[in-house]
Amino acid sequence: RACVARDVTHLPIARRRGEFSVVRRGVEKATGEQFAIKCIEKDMMEPGRLATEIQILKSVEHPHIISLKEYFESKDMVYLVMEL
Repeated sequence: RACVARDVTHLPIARRRGEFSVVRRGVEKATGEQFAIKCIEKDMMEPGRLATEIQILKSVEHPHIISLKEYFESKDMVYLVMEL
């Protein structure tokens, strides 16, 4: 499935595949700011585990841990937009 995020241009570099997701580099069209976008297939991951990951990322602020900028979802996917 394609990793599609609103107002973001995806770059074909820095793509990583995990057990439940693909991480791609994206650029916000309006500002040129780069982000890591974790694209997670909903049916591949337990809903509780996904909610826990989002909750942890939203609550943690540390210079050595990437921060979650925003997240949104489509019918089949959840997108976590994180600092690069």
